[in-house]
Amino acid sequence: MVTRSYQCDTCKTVHNVQLPDDLASKHIQFPFAYFYLHGDAKDVLSTLYLDAELKVRGAETQKLDTGLDDIFSKGQMLSIVQNLMGEIERWRNDYEELKEKYDALNG
Repeated sequence: MVTRSYQCDTCKTVHNVQLPDDLASKHIQFPFAYFYLHGDAKDVLSTLYLDAELKVRGAETQKLDTGLDDIFSKGQMLSIVQNLMGEIERWRNDYEELKEKYDALNG
């Protein structure tokens, strides 16, 4: 994991975001958008623009109106789902590796 920091213009807070080491390898165009929800009710959306070294090259923030049904564009939703699927795959790989080690110890 890599930690990157940025200043949120909406909540005036510096956030430290944990990013998978291999996140940039899944992209071919840079910078690419990475979405981060935060705030008391997860009501602030930050769009971070990351380069190939996962450095923050720009950030946009917006307060979300929770009454809206279409707060994300199709492109944003695809990127969010892609990030979530990547995390699920990473967790699955971690689980398989840990299971193999556990089985080796108890086998």
